[in-house]
Amino acid sequence: MLAAINWPGAHMGFFSNIAYRWKKSKKVRRLQLVIAPRGPRDVVTDILGGTSARDAALKEYLDLCMADGGVARVMRKYNLTREDLMEFYERQCAAGLGQWVNGHFVALSTLAYPEPLQYLAESRRRMQMLGTGDSSRWATIGADLMAYWAGESVLTRNR
Repeated sequence: MLAAINWPGAHMGFFSNIAYRWKKSKKVRRLQLVIAPRGPRDVVTDILGGTSARDAALKEYLDLCMADGGVARVMRKYNLTREDLMEFYERQCAAGLGQWVNGHFVALSTLAYPEPLQYLAESRRRMQMLGTGDSSRWATIGADLMAYWAGESVLTRNR
């Protein structure tokens, strides 16, 4: 007996699902290239105020993430809001995840796919329950996510 398929867009046919994932991946990549700094020149441009295109792309990126069925399920499960996604993005950048790994800007890709987002949300939930939230715990989460995007994690990447 076949196990139930449980991924974003699973209700679609096989080829429709592949097409959905391809389109999403292209949009994610296009927006990441606008949002994420690729070098010192991009950082200088941001500092000098050239961020309106970046801000618009970040808004569109969050809309894209929230519209994904798998991401939406994680958001419902953990009662996440757009503000939570922004907090996650900022925390990841502060923890050193604002970098490119295997074609993904880690701090952004983590928000766009259910598996890493669930790991991040569950980690925050546990820290809140235990009353811990120190930088060493965020560093561990960051290391786990870097390993995930580098393909060195036990998590199955299903993108």
